Amino acid sequence: MPPPSLKPMSALILTAQQQPGNAVPGPLYQSLPVPDVAPEGPRVHFLYGITRPSPRGGAYLKVPSYMATIAADTGDFERMVAVTPRALGDLNHRDNDALGFEPWHRAPTPEEAMARHEQLLSDYDTLFAGLVAHSFDAELSSVARRFRELFDAEREVLLAPYYEYLGQLFFHYVDSLAAKAGSKP
Repeated sequence: MPPPSLKPMSALILTAQQQPGNAVPGPLYQSLPVPDVAPEGPRVHFLYGITRPSPRGGAYLKVPSYMATIAADTGDFERMVAVTPRALGDLNHRDNDALGFEPWHRAPTPEEAMARHEQLLSDYDTLFAGLVAHSFDAELSSVARRFRELFDAEREVLLAPYYEYLGQLFFHYVDSLAAKAGSKP
């Protein structure tokens, strides 16, 4: 559970689906949350881009074309801006380029998929609160390691460079903590 100063990630995702997600013509994908600590306070970003479902069990994705920012401490939607691949650190794609086919992530059962997703959101809450508090407690190391495994399994592989660029601070924090867990005897 996040400290009172941060809204739960599940609530921020819901805000992103209801506010900006409905304001842009679709069909669109919405990325997983990308936590950040900005000068004005903790923020969570979401990327949106055009998607086309496929009967092959996945979807075709284009480069992100919008980014929403939500204040993590209040849960308030702040802004939705058009973005270019270059603004997100991608020098290989241009506006409206196709990224490729992204298969749906599958768990053995729907119950397992839900449990993994709920654990991922809980780990987001714990780690984002740790980052905001500048905490490097040893107990966060195992959370970071589990988060990285769950995140890497659930994220869209085609969006990986965008997650890493936009979430540099958060993912550096997570990876630093996870490395501590990996170095224990």
